Amino acid sequence: MRPPTRELNLQRPATLAGVCYPADAQKLVQYVRRFWDAPGGAIWGAAAKESGAPAPAATHYLGVIAPHIDLRVAADAYSHAFDTLRTQPPADTYLILGVGHHAMVEWSMDVFGYETPLGHIPCNVAAVKEIVEAVALETPQAAELLMDTQAHAREHSIEFPLICLQAMRALGACASAPPLPVTETKTRKRGKKAAATVQAGSAPTAESPEKPDPPPSPHPPFTFIPILCGGLHRELRSGKAPGPRTLLGALARALRGYLDTAAARGERVHIITSIDGCHQGPRFDHDYLVTQEVLADTKEWEEELWGHFSAADFPAFFRFLARDCNERYFDGVGAMSLLLFMFGDKLRYHPACWRASFDPRDASAVSFSSGWLELADAR
Repeated sequence: MRPPTRELNLQRPATLAGVCYPADAQKLVQYVRRFWDAPGGAIWGAAAKESGAPAPAATHYLGVIAPHIDLRVAADAYSHAFDTLRTQPPADTYLILGVGHHAMVEWSMDVFGYETPLGHIPCNVAAVKEIVEAVALETPQAAELLMDTQAHAREHSIEFPLICLQAMRALGACASAPPLPVTETKTRKRGKKAAATVQAGSAPTAESPEKPDPPPSPHPPFTFIPILCGGLHRELRSGKAPGPRTLLGALARALRGYLDTAAARGERVHIITSIDGCHQGPRFDHDYLVTQEVLADTKEWEEELWGHFSAADFPAFFRFLARDCNERYFDGVGAMSLLLFMFGDKLRYHPACWRASFDPRDASAVSFSSGWLELADAR
């Protein structure tokens, strides 16, 4: 598939509306707002200012690390993930680095927008074209980037951050952002589940008492650039880390070039890295049950992995994963590698929380983290 030559009006339905979150627009906005009321969640509004938590510097702020586990089991983690966006001027475009749960290629882009209960979100087709063409100047593998767009059709690692961003705009949650008018949009419902366990009472429900609706006022729309990332499985099995002259390196340079060009044009771009952590237990074909001891070991293992990421040390990050070929199935390998290639030793990660969703029905668990990213010379 060649890069698009003009703006397209293609769109995908939000497949998990009415399953993992309300299909009603007003209920969806309040559902996301109540993430901040969950036990252990981030602090909303004036109370956050009183807490004295420093706001990231807008000039060096890159974006967030967010989970994509089922919204119903991770309300507090989602609030921590998206909280720093409330201190930033609203972005024109969000670069969403998701995980290719159904992808056949390592790196996959798309040109479809999304239709959600809160309205249409256009894909930044011009940016996709710019990025793919930049990669094509370095390698013929650029064609792979648009070979598997169908993998995006039911990808919750793209859908979940989009509806969170829409709801935050509707609430006027971003700095200098007036609330977005909330209108009902019909969304096709499908009886599909996200890749997560649902635990009763772990997140707000649509039946909870609603807060007053936000007053409608105009707000400029935003666009997004979706990229699904793989797990570098072949490289981890071989023990040979990808180098700068690979598709990973070319894509990272093209993305960094796009960010620099967009900034020069006065456009604000934020990065949403939509990843989960380890997937363990019988559900994921492990021959062991997840216990409290396993979870404690997993947390310690992930702390070491995130330490290499925080130090912007890709060789150490890769070696650590290659020791056991990522047998815990940590699913953020590709997205985190792409970030390390994009920003090198300038990348800094600030963790906010670590959680794990345990399902006693099959003694399996999924872990996930939240935090935010900035460039090293910000402080």
